Amino acid sequence: MNPAQSIDFAIARSSHEEIGFLAQSRRRTNLWIVGFGLIGLMLKLVIAFNTFGTNDAVSFYQFGKALNENGLEWTYRHSIPFNHPPLIADYLRAIYQLDHRPFFRDNGLTFPFLLRLPGIISDLITVVALCWMTGQDRQFRMPAWALALFALSPVSIMVTGFHGNTDPV
Repeated sequence: MNPAQSIDFAIARSSHEEIGFLAQSRRRTNLWIVGFGLIGLMLKLVIAFNTFGTNDAVSFYQFGKALNENGLEWTYRHSIPFNHPPLIADYLRAIYQLDHRPFFRDNGLTFPFLLRLPGIISDLITVVALCWMTGQDRQFRMPAWALALFALSPVSIMVTGFHGNTDPV
């Protein structure tokens, strides 16, 4: 190997090691961010389990009751504020029925908690997806501090953990 080839080889090896180090560093950062997302998940679950939420929880409970007793078409025709798609209607009907099961009531899994649960889970899935995207393509790379702030966002904690709506999903 001549000296020029030896220098090229050393540069390529150094560059390859640097890329490996950066990838390992990014993985470690993503683990921290997902950890923050898990902390946010726990905070939201505690809030959702121990609070009733806002008046939206009452409205959604009334929608669930109407859907359970009268069906989707009747609810669309007779409840002007009900402007949600059929998938949300099916979910509201299902959690209304679960809310009336002794097992759920006895374990504190009430309608307001079940209403907020999909949003809480989707927030964590979003954090994981953003971490994955930042590792896949430079175009999607975001600063670690921004992802950490998103994972522990006080706004998200209050909207998803307390408010009681289907919008976060």
